[in-house]
Amino acid sequence: IRKRHCFGTEVHNLDAKVDSGKTVKLNSPLEKINSFSPQKPPGHCSRCCCSTKQGNSQESSNTIKKDHTGKSKIPKIYFGTRTHKQIAQITRELRRTAYSGVPMTILSSRDHTCVHPEVVGNFNRNEKCMELLDGKNGKSCYFYHGVHKISDQHTLQTFQGMCKAWDIEELVSLGKKLKACPYYTARELIQDADIIFCPYNYLLDAQIRESMDLNLKEQVVILDEAHNIEDCARESASYSVTEVQLRFARDELDSMVNNNIRKKDHEPLRAVCCSLINWLEANAEYLVERDYESACKIWSGNEMLLTLHKMGITTATFPILQGHFSAVLQKEEKISPIYGKEEAREVPVISASTQIMLKGLFMVLDYLFRQNSRDEISLC
Repeated sequence: IRKRHCFGTEVHNLDAKVDSGKTVKLNSPLEKINSFSPQKPPGHCSRCCCSTKQGNSQESSNTIKKDHTGKSKIPKIYFGTRTHKQIAQITRELRRTAYSGVPMTILSSRDHTCVHPEVVGNFNRNEKCMELLDGKNGKSCYFYHGVHKISDQHTLQTFQGMCKAWDIEELVSLGKKLKACPYYTARELIQDADIIFCPYNYLLDAQIRESMDLNLKEQVVILDEAHNIEDCARESASYSVTEVQLRFARDELDSMVNNNIRKKDHEPLRAVCCSLINWLEANAEYLVERDYESACKIWSGNEMLLTLHKMGITTATFPILQGHFSAVLQKEEKISPIYGKEEAREVPVISASTQIMLKGLFMVLDYLFRQNSRDEISLC
């Protein structure tokens, strides 16, 4: 890059012969000290025009952004690919370069990284994992409690031998050996990683970014084969829900209301589920046969907004519903006993499956109200 820049500004090539007949040799990245050791940052190029553009060191230091601890804030590289298989190919190529020792991590789904016997054999691994983490039925995930064994870059590279670019299968094998969850280990490794590999949807899907605590502001994002992201972006802004899921959620919310558990928050959410179930039943007769044993009907955004308005879901009431949903996800609430100080007590919350269903539903409704009804809703 420096060579190319010099050619562009009519400066002599850095490794060209100088007047004395000697050549200037650039140091290989392999000769650099390990990235975990403190290094003195190199000065500006003396032979390139970039040295004049940078200005004095005092001005440059003032523009360097710092985090809350006072350290220089260095952007991370997020490298997005279409499939997990492509990540394996890219890390294999990275391993062959001079930068194979760069601190890195790979974000992947529980389907690819979970090693807990009870979760692996489960149809819905996300829900089962969340149940174990919540400690329901007296069980917890002992793999999750072992994450600290390999959750930082220094330990992983120095003590576990993964000093070169690795693939997700290698992390899974190490997780099984040390009884440490590869899924949450990969997430913890983000903190000190310089480059993070992941599928497109981890960067494009707002729900996944939120669950992974990914903040792409002021970071470097690279999308491999970016012409494929259109479909991924469409899928990330879509959600499919079945009548069975709606009925299950309705029954669960009904149980919360009947047991007087955050009744004022659960009741509006139950009403939404009931309204959608009734709408599905009322419109089943209007489905048009599409493929073998399947039928469908599509409503435009304006038509769907009118339907939602009849259900009581409008631009004004939707933020209120979002507030109710946020409230029912809180596992604790404060109470004020007659005598004594304010205390926090644990409150039962809806199941993981109902949470996921409502999150997806509210995400689509949010887009519908935000995008001025340019979306479409289909019933199959």
